[in-house]
Amino acid sequence: MKILLIILLLAIAGSAQTIQDRIKALDDSKTYAVKYDKFKDETTVTGRVGFRLPKGHIIDTMELEMNGTFPGQTPNQDIAEFQCYFIQHYSQSWVFLHDQHLIMLLDGVKVDFGQGKQGGEARLGGVDEWVYFKISREDLQKIADAKTVEIQLASYEGRISQKTQPRLKAFLDLTKK
Repeated sequence: MKILLIILLLAIAGSAQTIQDRIKALDDSKTYAVKYDKFKDETTVTGRVGFRLPKGHIIDTMELEMNGTFPGQTPNQDIAEFQCYFIQHYSQSWVFLHDQHLIMLLDGVKVDFGQGKQGGEARLGGVDEWVYFKISREDLQKIADAKTVEIQLASYEGRISQKTQPRLKAFLDLTKK
């Protein structure tokens, strides 16, 4: 009986999927990445989603990059907090230099994330710029579960489409134990 139990436990342990295997199984696997830092002994899972801005802005899309980090190479608990970067590429001027306030309407319910931290760099006559926020798993889950997600970041307003929602949910699943 003990031998059978040991064999069963080994089979279960051997069949556990790595995060990399779980990413490969996704339709849009290029949206996600995993990186292990052997010097810090921590692993970072990254996911990216894009969303459209209304006409009238110099740029028409913005990107949300989400990063979650856990100690070691295998998560032993759900990642509780994420580093989220709202990124715009190739703007002609600094948009977020003086205003980094983020508000979302999740199915019409206002969620105020406050002021973020701005960063960026000038490139080829334009600006790549980002605003950084720490967002809890609970709030990111609310965003992923909402039927409508409207975003106001400084003077920019946009929405995350229903097509993008599964990517948010997949990212959250990747960052679970």
